[in-house]
Amino acid sequence: SEFGTYTLGLWWESYADEFVLHHAGDLAGMASKQAMLPLLGHSIVVLSNENESPARFAILLAILDHLLGLATEGGDEQTPLEETLKGRLDLR
Repeated sequence: SEFGTYTLGLWWESYADEFVLHHAGDLAGMASKQAMLPLLGHSIVVLSNENESPARFAILLAILDHLLGLATEGGDEQTPLEETLKGRLDLR
């Protein structure tokens, strides 16, 4: 099922049919993004020394694609990363 809910400081969403909890943060001189795939036992933290860096989202999504076996090499298929980046400017 599709969902997107914010509670207890975390976004709950579905990514490639997997349950993901995530949150982003910014401080002067740094940006971060963390995500958990609790049903698979994975946690990811991306830190950047750049204010409001969009790279943290692309890096996190590339890691998710890799963990979920979704990365394509030179194919015509779009990965969930590419679809998400194409469909959303604000990735929270």
